[in-house]
Amino acid sequence: MTILENYSLYLLMICNGVLAGAAAIAILRFQNMMKNQKAFWDSPTGVSMSSQSDNDEFLRAVERRFSKFERGLGDLSHVDKSKSAAPRSVPHENAVRMAKHGATVDDLTRTCGLSDIEARLLMRVHGNSGTSTRLN
Repeated sequence: MTILENYSLYLLMICNGVLAGAAAIAILRFQNMMKNQKAFWDSPTGVSMSSQSDNDEFLRAVERRFSKFERGLGDLSHVDKSKSAAPRSVPHENAVRMAKHGATVDDLTRTCGLSDIEARLLMRVHGNSGTSTRLN
């Protein structure tokens, strides 16, 4: 055998060893993945649980957040809804009549207590075509 043949034989043996090592690592990773998947599906909720104490701690955290949420809802129920709504001293019929007679958006908001968007909508629906330039 020549030196070149010996060198290529050693190189071939080293490559086979590296491939065998990579195959062994791949087999171990596959076995670990299968074990984790089996633990996942064997658990009662379909989720791999680490311990019962972790579950209890999680439940207590959820209950604390839920009770905090309920207290927040209780606080919101005491808000007076009549204060949040704008007072409507003039009925909508009067606002419609004003829009038909050429009132501006500012006139409707000031006189009828409408919001700017409500007044613009009223002008688009009930205003005459000559007042379309007053919307801006």
